Amino acid sequence: MIQTGNHLIPWEMLAKDTSKDLPLLAAELRESPAEAAFVTSEDLCLLYAKPPMLEMIHAALDEAGYRVKILIYLRPQASYLESMYVERIKHNYVRSVQSFVDRSLATGMYHIDDSPIQLEMLYTRLLAPWVTAFGRENVTVRPYIPGQPNAQIFQEFVQLLAMLAPGIAKTPLNLTGSKARANDSINFGGLLETAFMKLLPERPQPFRPSTIVAQIPEFPKELFSQRFALLTRDDTLRFLEVFGPDNVLLEREYGVHVPFQSEADVAPPEDPIWQKALLDRTLFDKLLSLWIGEAERQSGKGSS
Repeated sequence: MIQTGNHLIPWEMLAKDTSKDLPLLAAELRESPAEAAFVTSEDLCLLYAKPPMLEMIHAALDEAGYRVKILIYLRPQASYLESMYVERIKHNYVRSVQSFVDRSLATGMYHIDDSPIQLEMLYTRLLAPWVTAFGRENVTVRPYIPGQPNAQIFQEFVQLLAMLAPGIAKTPLNLTGSKARANDSINFGGLLETAFMKLLPERPQPFRPSTIVAQIPEFPKELFSQRFALLTRDDTLRFLEVFGPDNVLLEREYGVHVPFQSEADVAPPEDPIWQKALLDRTLFDKLLSLWIGEAERQSGKGSS
């Protein structure tokens, strides 16, 4: 089963409360001579809301002859929400940044309308069903730090795998992380193009940077190739107020430090990132409003 991840299993379980691919995976593992194997997908985390599915996975892997260990990476909630906001635009779910922020802060969750996709952002609650299904001794939690070098991530994976399969540690590895990441984050220009194409797929003229400059003459062209920053410092501090205390509890219970616990974990007001964030957010909000209005007019919803 040559895949970049075992995504079909959580997708099937979210939609149908079962998975035809799980028995296939279990059979493959049962026949494998490998001492250890990774079953991996970022969407597995969504199954916290379906404890019977976690039990189903546990039973299938256990019957395949493997002792199951769970490895979960968690990132600061503000940067996670920003990343997922952009990811949902790629999947045709275009909403204002503010509505995404406000809903997440009000509910403590990342949630998509009319979709089984929901994720608890209070991480102790997210982890609880996994602990119930697999046992606290089998759940390892690690922080994911945006911008971490590829090689460092691989090295940590190998170290954790060596805890399960000690023979791996006997083989020297020269990990350089030379390949680009799969599904890496897009730049600001890529984000604008994605939102534009999702909202106005039948627009006569294709997306070009000149389209943006025509609508907002003061738009700095250098921003197109830069990484976007959509959350202001005020947004970030609001996230910290809601989720910081739970991250403190997370460290106490699981021994993992997610660096989003106090204002000391947030860049100071004078940091240039906040000036950029304010500019990026202002420009993005203005363009999104223009395009949503145009999309509504095209569909007839905006006519009186």
